[in-house]
Formats: sequence, C-alpha cells, structure tokens
Amino acid sequence: MTGVEFALGIVALAVFLLISIALHELGHFVFARRFGVPVRQFMVGFGPTLWSRRARGTEFGIKLLPLGGYITMKGMYPDADDVYSAVPTGGTAFYRLTAPKKVVIMAAGPVVNLVIAVVLMLVAFWGMGATVITVGSITECTPSSSSDQCTAEDSPSPASLTLREGDVLVAIDGRPISQWDQAVDIIHSRPDQATTFTVIRDGERLERQVTLASVDADGTPIGYLGVAPGTALQPQSFVEASGQMLTTVGSTVTTLAKLPVSAATTVSNMFAGADAQPDRPLSLVGAGHLAGVISSSDVIPGPLKVRSLVLLGAQLNLILFLINMIPLPPFDGGHIAVSVYQAVRDRIASRRGNAVAPPVSIARLMPVTLTTLAVLVSISVVFIVADIIAPVL
Repeated sequence: MTGVEFALGIVALAVFLLISIALHELGHFVFARRFGVPVRQFMVGFGPTLWSRRARGTEFGIKLLPLGGYITMKGMYPDADDVYSAVPTGGTAFYRLTAPKKVVIMAAGPVVNLVIAVVLMLVAFWGMGATVITVGSITECTPSSSSDQCTAEDSPSPASLTLREGDVLVAIDGRPISQWDQAVDIIHSRPDQATTFTVIRDGERLERQVTLASVDADGTPIGYLGVAPGTALQPQSFVEASGQMLTTVGSTVTTLAKLPVSAATTVSNMFAGADAQPDRPLSLVGAGHLAGVISSSDVIPGPLKVRSLVLLGAQLNLILFLINMIPLPPFDGGHIAVSVYQAVRDRIASRRGNAVAPPVSIARLMPVTLTTLAVLVSISVVFIVADIIAPVL
C-alpha cells in the first residue's frame, strides 16, 4: 500500500462523514423552515467553531470535532430562557407545533441518512453486483509438503487438470461456498478423495470431478487442490440485492444492540493482551483506517475497492440513522418520543375535560440525557483506544 492512497482513503471518509452529517441537519432545517420555525444555528461538528457565516437569520458553521451536528430552533426547549427573547424573530416556536409536525422535523434528519444508506446499498448490491469466490490462479504442480516449492519432478496439481482461472466457485460436493475459508476447510479435510466442484465458467454452470492430492502439513496429510483465491463481482437481481440489504440492516442492528457487551469484551481482551477480534465494532478511527487500507491495497481490484468504500459509507449512514432513532434524549428519537407522549397526554386530558398541562420539560430529562451521553462516550472511547493500540487490520 502507498501512504498517499492510505491518507486519501481516510480524508475521503472524513469528508463523506461531514457531508452525511450536514445532510442530516439539512433535513431538520428544511422542515423547520417549512413549518415556520426560526433556526438560529446550523452547525456541523462540536467544539470550537472553525468557520461560520450568517444568512437569513441563521448562523451556518463548521466546528472542530466531526462527531455530529445540530440546529438550534426557536422554542425547542420551552422551559429554558428563550434564546430569541432579545431579538424579535417572529415565527412559530417548535413546542407550539402539532405533534405530527414536530415528529416530521425531528425524523427528517435520520431519514436522510437512511435514504443515503439505501441508495448506496442499491449501488453496491444491485448496480455493482455480489462478490463471488473465484479461482484466482492455479499452481501447476503438487508439492510434497505445504511448505515446499514445486519442482519439475512433481506431479500436476488437481486444479491444473480440471479448473481454469476465473472459474466462479459455487459449491463443493453440493455445499454452497460464500467464503474462501469454507473451501479451504473442505479441501484440507479430503486428502486423496474425489470431490465435485460446482463452478460457473463463461456464464455456464458446470460440475467438475477432482481427485484431491495429499500433501504433508507438519506431519498431517491434508487435501491439496492447487489454487489461489480470487474475488469478482457478479450481477444479481433486485430481489437478491434487497435480500443482501436486509441482511446488512439486520447485522447492523444486532451489532449496535450488543455494543455494551462488545465494549466490555474489548476491554477484557486489551488488558489480557489478546489479539483483536476480527468482528469487533469499529470506531471512526478504525473506519478511517479501514478506508485507508482498502483504498491503498494492491491486492483488491479497483471495482471491489469502490464497492467496499460505497458499502462503508452506507453502513456509516445506517448507523447514524439507527443511533439517532433511539427514543432517549439527546437523540432525535428522544424528541420524537417526547412529542408523541405529550400529544397522547394532551388528548387524554382533553377527553376527560381536564386542563392541558404545560409542555413537557426537556430539562427534567437531563439526568437521562447525561447518562445516555456518558454511556455512549465511554463505549466510543473503548473502541477508539482499541483501534489505536490493537487495530483489527
């Protein structure tokens, strides 16, 4: 890999993340303006302001830490001092809107991220296709052991007699193959045994009978085929692509649900000096490193690099959507939950002939907000430290 390509991968991910955050906040902003709610600030990032400009009553800016963003709307926190009290801004306070309008404003941001994720997954899974395992290269002979090089006296490898470079490996003895490790396990377990390989060659599905060779691996005979793995993209239908999208969403939801457990396991492994778990969730640091590795790899073909980076962007936006829909403050889902609760509460009070209570005090939920933030920050720090001292790649 080259340092320039590695750096470009990280920079590209950072820029993409900033754009995703900005579009998220734009979703909130557009509907707030549409419903007549003045917006005082539109900020991408947190911390010190790097750049800002005021236009039509709104301060647009970029802050130092690209870890999120926010807009400040009039009346978003009805129990706090009105930040607009010193300046007659007019418009409608957020808390005076109907529940559906409040839900639309708060859901618009996460929905933008969901739309981006869906579009990118369609590009990757449907537009570019599915990744398939192929015969990357064929060794012409069978060495006497797994550590030896071939010589002129060695017999031809089984693969050289039956397979071709570029064959798509579909199944071995009827067992579907989706990862090269699956093929390796089967091949190694069958020295000197006849084995049926199902491949796709030039669009035609073929079955090839191969008698595997036997080579010595530290005193144990293992099966030997004589191929190196390759990866290619194969077109697939919209239905197949949709299935992969649903699988990706399901695995992402499962990963987020297990974050506390994964964080505890990661801490335990770091203290024990154990190797990094390959399926460990990645922080933004780890995602940046992954983008750098993908973009600078001289092993991954160009189309697969693009597809991998597109999927990485899709997953980042999917995570932004899912996290922001958590029904706890300070997430957008917390504001949605409060709006729905207040609407139901007011409807019940009205039907009973009781006076409608004041707007729900968001400030009273501050302990929940601080606890949620503390947990999220703690988990983030764990994975950031892990990605620095024991990266997965």
